[in-house]
Amino acid sequence: MPNNNFFNIFIYILGIALTVALFATVIAFGATIFVLSFVYVFVPLLVIAFFRWIWLRFKYKDERITYYKDK
Repeated sequence: MPNNNFFNIFIYILGIALTVALFATVIAFGATIFVLSFVYVFVPLLVIAFFRWIWLRFKYKDERITYYKDK
């Protein structure tokens, strides 16, 4: 029985295709998880930090910020 028959070539190509498909799926899934975590975690934190910065800017509009080492 020869080593390079149709069935061996078919299994080899199928294995390569499944490996490439698995890597593409893992990369797409990882990118999706990254985007979802960025949108649902970091964007709200940035929005909250921005509104807090605006609020503190208007709250202490006339005062100068003094640090503890400036005594």
